[in-house]
Amino acid sequence: TQQMTDDSKDVEETRTQDHSLCVFLTPPSHAHIVGESAADKLGNGRLFYFVIDRSGSMRGAVWTQTVRGVGDFIKNLHRNDEINICLFDHEYLMWKETAIAVNDQVSTAQSVMQWMRRNGPDEFGGTAMMTPMRMALQQLEQSQLMSYMVLVTDGSVEDEQAICSMVQQTQNRKTRILTLGIGMYCNLYFLRALAKMSRGFT
Repeated sequence: TQQMTDDSKDVEETRTQDHSLCVFLTPPSHAHIVGESAADKLGNGRLFYFVIDRSGSMRGAVWTQTVRGVGDFIKNLHRNDEINICLFDHEYLMWKETAIAVNDQVSTAQSVMQWMRRNGPDEFGGTAMMTPMRMALQQLEQSQLMSYMVLVTDGSVEDEQAICSMVQQTQNRKTRILTLGIGMYCNLYFLRALAKMSRGFT
């Protein structure tokens, strides 16, 4: 009887404690199920549009790691996926006018990494992401593929509310925004809000 009483007490104490668990489940690609050549014919690819901060504070090791991370990401994409990249500070620079298919993951990754190294952060660059985000959303919303924006920044912006309103007013709202905040000065509340309203994650 004493043992049952102790067990009941333990259960009651456990219930009063706060616990949380976050799990992401990714279904297997068609390439693993039906073979890579058959997967290419199905056309169920994804579009990833990277919007990456290249302001002055991103110089040095942070930029080196960012370039490497983007390259590793591309190497793990499928051949029916598409990508595009926009770098921004107080201005913006696009890799391609429109997204391109990842036909060769390794060569595409190398091309992107070389381009990002050539166009790295400027010492006096600011953080103006409204225009590049709007341009990215236009391409993403028009695509027939599953659409993702990958936003990478280490700073805060002054027009957070305007950016959130722009995302909310997007016509189809099919794009999921995946946000990555770097360092202690980025506005994590803003990044989490963007991810939440677009069914993405931070």
